Amino acid sequence: MKSLQKEYLSLSWPLIGQSLLHIIMQQIDLMMVGQIGTASVASVGLVNAYFFIFFMFFIALGFGVFSLMTQMYGDGNLKALGRLTGSALTVSFTVGILLWILFIKGLNVFLLVWNVEPSVIERSSVYAEGLGFGLPFLACIIVLESALRSCGLASAEFRVKILATLLNILLNFLLIFGMFGFPVLGEFGAGLATSLARVFTVIVLLWLFCTKALSVKFSWQWLFSFDRELWTKVLQFSGILLFQDILWAIAILAYSRAFSEMGTDVLAVYNVIYLMDRLADAFCMGFTWAAGILIGRDLGKSKFDRAWIRTHVMLRICLKYSFWIVAALAIISPLVLMFYPFGPYQKD
Repeated sequence: MKSLQKEYLSLSWPLIGQSLLHIIMQQIDLMMVGQIGTASVASVGLVNAYFFIFFMFFIALGFGVFSLMTQMYGDGNLKALGRLTGSALTVSFTVGILLWILFIKGLNVFLLVWNVEPSVIERSSVYAEGLGFGLPFLACIIVLESALRSCGLASAEFRVKILATLLNILLNFLLIFGMFGFPVLGEFGAGLATSLARVFTVIVLLWLFCTKALSVKFSWQWLFSFDRELWTKVLQFSGILLFQDILWAIAILAYSRAFSEMGTDVLAVYNVIYLMDRLADAFCMGFTWAAGILIGRDLGKSKFDRAWIRTHVMLRICLKYSFWIVAALAIISPLVLMFYPFGPYQKD
């Protein structure tokens, strides 16, 4: 059990770190546009809640791909893993372009049901234009993350995410506030900075997969291959996840809608604290992805009894650490308000 705990946690922490960086990137966007005003905080948070629906679509698809990849790696079927990675990149990027169009076109309809000021609607549209550009690249990031994790390269992937986060911070300074001769782009600059950081992440992750996952021997021809049997299995895994994830995203939107009835100031505070709440999700996702790697490899080797036993052990480990995580987040969450120009009412 001790060896499993060590292996499980060594896989979990880099994956938790990656999930945390994704949330931190959104929080940094909010903090920086928060210097413009409360309406900007409400706008960015509102668009991110809407964006979450599209993000969960790719998470569901990515987990379906990941489930197969880990089994292929455990079974030693690396050529199939490479083919699936290549076709998944092409499929995800194509779907990402379609969802980018839907994201922009659907935003105006989405904003009609929110009780917010006209300035919030205008700023939301501007931010969404910069953010939407990164959707196809976000789709590719999730596929490449799945492939790298399946091959045991989670730590290397984590280092790439750190670089991408630092790049996003730098681009935020340059594009939001127009430093060093760059134009002042405000909310659009915040969205564009995130999108450009995602383009950088795709390029580096793809390079990492081609140069470090040497056993796969990736071929560029696999980008244009499509194995119907493999994708039938992917959709079987992803279908149920997609349904529940979309419902989750819609429920979060409904919650945000309720806060919008209290006014822009309250909606802005909700958006900030909601991101802190999602830090708990980051830990959950890290533990989940790590468990998926270990269980998938056992299934690939047809060690079904071992997978079942190790699942129970990993559940106990998650429960043990969850109490400490919840306690820490309860202490940290209120402190984040000091980084925003909120008045006494909002802080209360």
